[in-house]
Amino acid sequence: MIPGRIGQNRAMRKIAAGAILLIITSALHAAVTADSGRAVFTLTDTRATGAVVHCQGDDGFSLALALEREDKALWRAEAELPPGSYAYTLSVSYDGGESWAEGPDREGSGRFTVP
Repeated sequence: MIPGRIGQNRAMRKIAAGAILLIITSALHAAVTADSGRAVFTLTDTRATGAVVHCQGDDGFSLALALEREDKALWRAEAELPPGSYAYTLSVSYDGGESWAEGPDREGSGRFTVP
């Protein structure tokens, strides 16, 4: 073996491991927190160009709300909601027209309760 090649291979493995770590850490994360009459929706995604949350209450109440960008990666929206149980879907837009829906089970749906 050529000694220089061994060093190159190690360097390439380190670069590949760093790229995998970057992909994992740049993955999006969505969350909803609820307290007395209010729900806060957050999304962390550096690639997003827009996001909308769609809520449907068990009592028929529905709401669509655009999240606003707070910094390079954080998107946030807040809503006054009557007490009850809600289902939600978070739709995220990206450059190039692709979109994706996110919920806690990564199937595009989730549930929360407003006390």
